[in-house]
Amino acid sequence: MSDIDVSACHFCDALWGRIHSEPRAFDDGQFAVLMGRYQPTGPGYALVVPYPHVQDLHSLPDDDCGPTFQMVRRTSAAVRQAFDVSGTTVMQNNGPPGQSVKHLHFHVIPRGAETVIRDGRMSLSRTPCWRAKPLNSPLL
Repeated sequence: MSDIDVSACHFCDALWGRIHSEPRAFDDGQFAVLMGRYQPTGPGYALVVPYPHVQDLHSLPDDDCGPTFQMVRRTSAAVRQAFDVSGTTVMQNNGPPGQSVKHLHFHVIPRGAETVIRDGRMSLSRTPCWRAKPLNSPLL
């Protein structure tokens, strides 16, 4: 991946330290896994964000697909282990409607026995964050 940084992009600004962002569970300079204060679906929600500014999946160079999906898979496994859930949902939006930040990112959402899906919407268990295992998984 190239080091493309776009000012006025929320994720570029956060990754490059121009604005305050979510705590990072992982950061290797190529990808960051953000999780913490912003938990729209409950504890364990994570965002996988590549450092280079790529608008969406359709703009991701072929050579970057493998490393990107390996990081998403590793994050999903780590969330599953740390939050002791049976599965995860990985979500990614390309363009409107749905993509509010025009920087490629993946939502990793834990699902457990208490997850209910009705009318295409998930209602998730609200397990307190303090009950999660440490996210120091060797998978990340």
